[in-house]
Amino acid sequence: MYMTKQIADGKDPEKVIKDGYGIDFPNKQLDKVKKAADELHKLQKEGKDDKDEKVVEQTTKLQNAIQKPINDASHTGWTTNGHTGVDVNTYAYGPGSNKFKGNMENTQSAKNLFDFFGNNVTSNQN
Repeated sequence: MYMTKQIADGKDPEKVIKDGYGIDFPNKQLDKVKKAADELHKLQKEGKDDKDEKVVEQTTKLQNAIQKPINDASHTGWTTNGHTGVDVNTYAYGPGSNKFKGNMENTQSAKNLFDFFGNNVTSNQN
């Protein structure tokens, strides 16, 4: 939600997206981000605070617009707008699967994946 907060606080959406993503962001989607940001700023100018139902809804629309290109490119999506604290099962087999046993912090999974690809671990399995 870092980029969402930056834009909600009045920073230029195009600059925030460019700095935050560091990759090409579709112009059509950038227009949707700008529209969502404009709608949010209108509510803020009306004096509505972050707890107002309409502001929460519009902030969610802004967040969804910001993360859509990543969701599309990675074929993923989210069922919540924040952390739930619920354990997530991860399954692995083959080379490096031993690093995914038992309970671990979520950041450890990412580190394991980056190590895996950084070391160019490959499988002899067909």
